[in-house]
Amino acid sequence: MICKSFAEMTGFECHPLNEEGTVAYVATPFTFEDGDTLPLYVEKIANSHIRFFDDGELALHFLGRGLSGAKKNITYSFLSAIASKNNLTFEKNILEKTSSIAEASIGFASYLSALLDIITWEKENINVDLNIIETIK
Repeated sequence: MICKSFAEMTGFECHPLNEEGTVAYVATPFTFEDGDTLPLYVEKIANSHIRFFDDGELALHFLGRGLSGAKKNITYSFLSAIASKNNLTFEKNILEKTSSIAEASIGFASYLSALLDIITWEKENINVDLNIIETIK
């Protein structure tokens, strides 16, 4: 079960999402400006890899903040840039980091660093029209 080893590694509360215990939601103490918790899911892939991902919740959060991705073809370039800086991917509106199980702690640190960069970016841009930012980039 992924939660047992993940909770031991991080100290964060972990909730399995399937009967096999290979996918879980991880509760972190970190939040967006509006108080919503940062999305962190973990999935064991086969016996050799682990994937950290947001299940598209970051994109939904910023849509809720007024980024009109439903009206335009918004690329979320700020999320892509933060993902790239932290050696993650941001494709199809999903932030993701896959690591070997042996390097799970490094993958987790990279994913968490990206989340913290995202909330820092949000704090710095809290009163800025996000559609203008996307248009400029």
